[in-house]
Amino acid sequence: MKKFSFITICILAVLSLASCLKDDNTEPVPVSIVSIWNFYNHPSSVYYEAGGRLIDRYDGRYKGYTSFMAIPGNKKIKVSRETDNEVLIDTTLTFVDTISYSTFVFGELDQAKYFRVNDVGVEDLGTKTGVRFLHLATGVGKVNFQIGDQTIEGITERSQENESTTTESQKFRISNSGNFTITATDEKGKELVKRENINLKEGTYMNFVLVGTKENSNFPLQLLYTIY
Repeated sequence: MKKFSFITICILAVLSLASCLKDDNTEPVPVSIVSIWNFYNHPSSVYYEAGGRLIDRYDGRYKGYTSFMAIPGNKKIKVSRETDNEVLIDTTLTFVDTISYSTFVFGELDQAKYFRVNDVGVEDLGTKTGVRFLHLATGVGKVNFQIGDQTIEGITERSQENESTTTESQKFRISNSGNFTITATDEKGKELVKRENINLKEGTYMNFVLVGTKENSNFPLQLLYTIY
């Protein structure tokens, strides 16, 4: 597979998830769509196994996107490095047939981490945009996000994602639609990353993800996004 732009491919690849972002007025999907992004800060690509089987048609390169259909139930998930077959992640997750998931591999060297959130929409999105921020970066402590001059609850003082942050960080928040400058700052207010003229289209959902490692030229801090 050709090396791709994170934004471009995710717009195409995640379109199928739009119907899975559910509210009270939609029917549940019969299976789970599981999306995996690789933000593991290491030169090696990774590969994935689910339920003891290799996930084919994967893109395990840095910022690579992979998806698969999950049959409901408990599944052992493994993530391994391609260069030496070192198992980085070995965990068991439960998949429910009415929920789809976004999952992320991140961290660095032998400290790879795995994070999963449910993809559940908000009620009455209307002309607004649903936004979600995930902090997967290393070496920056807590992070604040800002969309233009809006005040949006739940996007400040964000620690690096872990199991205890899931309940709050997986929520989509309501934002005004339009073009905005989006910034990520550290606890002292110092700018880490800025993205200008980002179009928040009404009626859509957007995932913003802070990735990379501070002061690492090979895996610099980046604020990436996907559109659902």
